[in-house]
Parts: sequence; structure tokens; C-alpha cells
Amino acid sequence: MIRKSLTLFILVVISLPAVWGQGFSFGIRAEGGVMLVRDNRYPLKVQPWAGIGAGAELSLFKTLSSGLALFVHNTWPSSLSGGVIYRGFSGIELRLHLAYKSPLLPEPNLLIGLAGWVTARLDRYTYTELAFFYPGAGLEPMLEWQLGGNYVLLFSLPVTLFFRRDLRLSLSLGLSLGWKIYP
Repeated sequence: MIRKSLTLFILVVISLPAVWGQGFSFGIRAEGGVMLVRDNRYPLKVQPWAGIGAGAELSLFKTLSSGLALFVHNTWPSSLSGGVIYRGFSGIELRLHLAYKSPLLPEPNLLIGLAGWVTARLDRYTYTELAFFYPGAGLEPMLEWQLGGNYVLLFSLPVTLFFRRDLRLSLSLGLSLGWKIYP
């Protein structure tokens, strides 16, 4: 029994370089898009938003990675059309994500992937001291271009559904551009 366990352990250790990803990375991102919001009393409105963030990621295998990121963001007020305006707000966001990436054949330096995450936001409405906390979940189709060496350029389309008690719908659609490095 010990001999079989030892043999299995040695085989796993020898095969780790074949399945282990690039390791640890860190990076920065800039995002922007629109937030679709709806209250039970008022019609659907659109609010533009933008944010920047930094994060770290650990490749679990060549195709799977997990990470943590911290963002700051600003959402501007909606238009006054229909006689209703949704206030703007700004705050911080913490994301925990899991991503799957695969080479886009025949180009091995271009990866296509899909990330999913859970998020927690702490925001403050514009012109008030009113703060509010709410969770969310999102999906993000993405392209990663390995620029040679340890640098990666990231392009993605994040979609996040926020679970806010004060709104019937809070859905974010965006565009993201990022850069990361594997030290």
C-alpha cells in the first residue's frame, strides 16, 4: 500500500509541470459600460459607468485560474426622461473569480475564455452620505493575447447582475481592457 501511494505521489509530482499553468500574475484593468436599472415604480433607465481595478490571479492548471480583484467605480445619474432620475453613485468592489481559458487555434498566443465571479460592492450615492452594500454575480467572455515574455493584454465583455433590495433590476454591461504580468 505504501509503495503504491509513493508511486502515485511521484507520478503526480512529475506530471505537475505539464498541467500547472503559468503561476501567479497581477494586473490592472479599466472598464466602462452601461447599467440597466429598473424600480417597481419607474421605467427602465440607463446609467453610464466606469471603473479601474487591480488584482492577482493564480493559474490552477493550464486552462483554469482563480483570482481576487479590487475596483473603484463611478456610475453617473440617468437621464431625466420620463420625469424620473436615478441618482449616481460611486464606491469600491471586491471580486472573486474563476476563469477557463484555452488557446484559439491556430494562434497559441491568443487565448479565448470565460470567467465567472461573485462580487461585493460598497457604494455611496452622489450628494449624500447614504451608503449601501449589495452582492452580485457575473460572467465575462474574454480574449487574452500573450505579448511575449510575461506580459498579457486582456479584452473582455463583463456582464454583472447585482442583487439590490431597492431595485427590481440592476444589470451591468461593459467593455474591459486590462494588462497583466507573470513575474
